[in-house]
Amino acid sequence: MLAVRAAGREATRRFRSPVGARDKRSASDPVSDADIAAQEAMAKVIAEERPDDGLLGEEALAAQGDRTWLLDPIDGTLAFLAGQPLWSCAACLREGERTAVAAVFDPVAGELFCARGDGPATLNGERIAIRETAALRAAMVRTWCDPHVAADPAYLPALGRLARSTAALQAGGSGSQALAWVACGRLDGWVELYPPGAAKEWDWRPGELLVLRAGGYARTAGAWRVAASNEALGRELERLVTG
Repeated sequence: MLAVRAAGREATRRFRSPVGARDKRSASDPVSDADIAAQEAMAKVIAEERPDDGLLGEEALAAQGDRTWLLDPIDGTLAFLAGQPLWSCAACLREGERTAVAAVFDPVAGELFCARGDGPATLNGERIAIRETAALRAAMVRTWCDPHVAADPAYLPALGRLARSTAALQAGGSGSQALAWVACGRLDGWVELYPPGAAKEWDWRPGELLVLRAGGYARTAGAWRVAASNEALGRELERLVTG
């Protein structure tokens, strides 16, 4: 997808170089000059290719329509600013309640994950599929933890249940990248708690479609978002996080 590649070019130019940054809610939720430049590049591409479509972006961009693009110019800004390769550029097109197309681009690895609502999920044009992990105790699961999430009384007990029940529980980086990794079999699951008012759709919808079109499971369960390589594992993860 041209938009995420444009974002990737702008972000890569600034990766591991000094960039201006400020905190939005806290030190765990920064926005950088690279985020702004990458989002502007995405918006420019879409405005040229699809001038009648709406745009909804993480960095204060809102112009909705019947067809609206959700943009996450750099998902994993904290990792980006630290020089870690755990970030990605993500976008999807929403038509009403349906995600029609989605893309997650990892510029560092040169990996472009794409999916359509009526087609397979792909990595650099090749079809991908989830890894069939039957046992919860063998699953590698990723999550995200910051002070806002940890302040929710439901979160830390859920984290403990996950850590005791899975093979490995990881935290940090880009959620969209993690969902793409579930879709291509590098991870078995993803769980994230969204406090009230923080459930931004660009964090979830692109990766959600990738997982679903790769044959996996992705669902919102209350304040939680859960993705897994299969429904049985997804239901187990839901049970653990919701208690």
